[in-house]
Amino acid sequence: MSSTVLPFSSPWLSLNVCLCVSPAEFMPILGTNLNPEFISVCNNATWAIGEICMQMGVEMQPYVSLVLNQLVEIINRPNTPKTLLENTAITIGRLGYVCPQEVSPMLQQFIRPW
Repeated sequence: MSSTVLPFSSPWLSLNVCLCVSPAEFMPILGTNLNPEFISVCNNATWAIGEICMQMGVEMQPYVSLVLNQLVEIINRPNTPKTLLENTAITIGRLGYVCPQEVSPMLQQFIRPW
């Protein structure tokens, strides 16, 4: 099992910490938390996925399929709170930035005409 070192910093702490974690362990947990019925939990999981994918880059590729369909469902869901929509859009964009081959086939499901 490989680990990825993710830098972690907090505006409340005066130190930086590196977390050694295995994406195979935490990405399924984050995917499970993409339930818009629990807005705060879903919003946090969405935000975390976006942050993690920017740190992992192309190494995020095996995990895109775990979360992308749920993110697309959230962004297309009626009456989704604005903050969750914003984080979902940013996270989908970040996934598309680091793994365009995995995200581009889904464009028609979430892109809207100008």
